[in-house]
Amino acid sequence: MSISLCMIAKDEEKNIAHAIDSVKDVADEIVVVDTGSADRTKEVARQKGAKVVGFRWDGDFSAARNESLKHATKDWVLVLDCDEVIAREDLPKIRELAKREDADGFAFTQLNYANNKAITGWRTAPASPYTKGYDGFYASSITRLFRNGKGFHFKGRVHELAEPSIAEKKGKIEPANVAIHHYGNADPEKARKKLLGYLDIAKKKAGERQDAQSYYELGVIQKDLGQDEEARQSFEAAIGKDKHHALSQYELGIFWKKKGDISKAIGHFSASAEGRQSGAALLGLGGCYLQQGDLKKAYAQFIKAAMVDANNPSIYNNLGIVHERRGNIFDAIKMYELAARLSPRNPLYPANLGNALVKNRSWEAALKAYEVALELGHPRQDELKKSISGLKEQIAHSTDISFSVQFGEGKKEEK
Repeated sequence: MSISLCMIAKDEEKNIAHAIDSVKDVADEIVVVDTGSADRTKEVARQKGAKVVGFRWDGDFSAARNESLKHATKDWVLVLDCDEVIAREDLPKIRELAKREDADGFAFTQLNYANNKAITGWRTAPASPYTKGYDGFYASSITRLFRNGKGFHFKGRVHELAEPSIAEKKGKIEPANVAIHHYGNADPEKARKKLLGYLDIAKKKAGERQDAQSYYELGVIQKDLGQDEEARQSFEAAIGKDKHHALSQYELGIFWKKKGDISKAIGHFSASAEGRQSGAALLGLGGCYLQQGDLKKAYAQFIKAAMVDANNPSIYNNLGIVHERRGNIFDAIKMYELAARLSPRNPLYPANLGNALVKNRSWEAALKAYEVALELGHPRQDELKKSISGLKEQIAHSTDISFSVQFGEGKKEEK
């Protein structure tokens, strides 16, 4: 089955070639809709074999996307932005997906790379050539491969999506193990400029539709711009339209937790978890109980979070904290080890592991954990260096090394 690559672009001469090159081996046709570039975007796209279509920008991303669909002639449509790439090892998967007859669209995982740890859902990135030096990412599911000729199209001025149209036409969307590597935050000034443009569109959309999703999308943009109070008002407007809007409830939980109003945060996280079994909401709820010192409730929420988001290292780190506070050092070690394996570039996890190993009198393993945390750039460098020095002295003079364990394995406590 054949595939049309569909893109929209404006002033992307630095990025578009890389994006096209990443998927050219599966694209039987390349369509680029240019919305008014003043640089060499169109020329570069043509050099890469693209059919370039001019389009007058009217502030509606869906309109531009749908223009690209009009010019797609192949069996399937693959959608990619100029600041995105797909790894070469995932290309054969796309070809196989296009052969399937049991679905009309496939949801990929978009990895949005960023260094801002305050972003909702942010987690440390594993070592990979595709991280491009970023510390981490936040993931989202998005349908980027769907059948052509079925009337599927995009909806939404901002955060345009094909999913609503596919659902309206009774199409079936299946998850796919394909990652889209997104570098939209590579140029902070450009990213902020884009957000300001999105803000105007989102305000217009919210004013026209006045529904929960539109207010939520406006709030997300305001939050990303650092307009926290305005974002709170938008999220409040969203749950005013739909109190079960889980994402808005979650964002309000984050807002009030940062403000120190734990009771309000618990209310919003609970509402979010009820409306949508989200690992992030359960993790937030558990964090609130942990902050209140209610270890039993915190543990229960973290366990629930692990059941729906099994690969989130923050959950296991928090479970480690609960175990450590309860005095269950061996269990704490196991949880910190798991967090460190899932997120090997986060210095917090080996540092916490080192602390637990010290309590277990596992001097050599603790030393290795602290050295890893130091190498990864833990912010409390002086304290780590002091701990490392103290452990080296302890190991040099200690005759009791029977407690020592290998980093990453742990030691079972004697009953």
